[in-house]
Amino acid sequence: MCRTFLVIINASFLLAPNVLAEVNWPQFRGSSAGVAEDGILPDTWSTTENVAWTLEISGRAWSSPIVWGDRIFVTSAVSEGDAEMPKKGLYLGGDRNTPSGNAHRWMVYCIDWNSGDVLWEKLAHKGVPQHPLHIKNTYASETPVTDGERVYAYFGNIGLFCYDLNGKELWSNKLGSFKTCYNWGTAASPVLYKDRLFVVNDNDEQSFLVALDKKTGEQIWRVGACTGRGSGAHGYDFTEGHGRDEEHRDQKCT
Repeated sequence: MCRTFLVIINASFLLAPNVLAEVNWPQFRGSSAGVAEDGILPDTWSTTENVAWTLEISGRAWSSPIVWGDRIFVTSAVSEGDAEMPKKGLYLGGDRNTPSGNAHRWMVYCIDWNSGDVLWEKLAHKGVPQHPLHIKNTYASETPVTDGERVYAYFGNIGLFCYDLNGKELWSNKLGSFKTCYNWGTAASPVLYKDRLFVVNDNDEQSFLVALDKKTGEQIWRVGACTGRGSGAHGYDFTEGHGRDEEHRDQKCT
């Protein structure tokens, strides 16, 4: 199975001056909670109108692409066997209690903004999934994040992988694999703030929020949840003290 990746954009956008500085979309929902600041984006399109190019990428993933300059980054999970297809409109009856028995490849791709050519692709991990998924979820539902120097790809029950913009792996951190609520799977995307990378993993066994050093992947702090039920049954509310003194951090559970 392939996911079809379309860049929907008009010609004036491709030729506009200083466009690269305006199109950075570094994380899930961009920098402005899903609002695009550009005034030249098209508001109509079809399979041919306002489409610069299309690209088919192997596998399944609900992750969103991110953009920095003239590069697009996207992830996918590729099954090496037949996979059950998602079904439109299905919510009840979509639970699966047995993980896929097929080996999967968790992939990170870098794509040229202008041409749609794949500049590089990296295998983050290969193996058989340890946990099942809801039929409407995927093993690559977390959107990557970038600071313009590095790309951070998180696959919830696999780990976190950091690459430079040329595709060199700088570090990885396996944060653990846990059973999720109703076996629905993971989906929370990582967030960058200053020199820290934040990841939340909401699961049925050891829910946690962790802060990592974005340059090294080393853990700065990690806290657990107050309840053992995942998928929105609890939240995290943090107030951090000024500077790097972690003793000033106050945790509250909601």
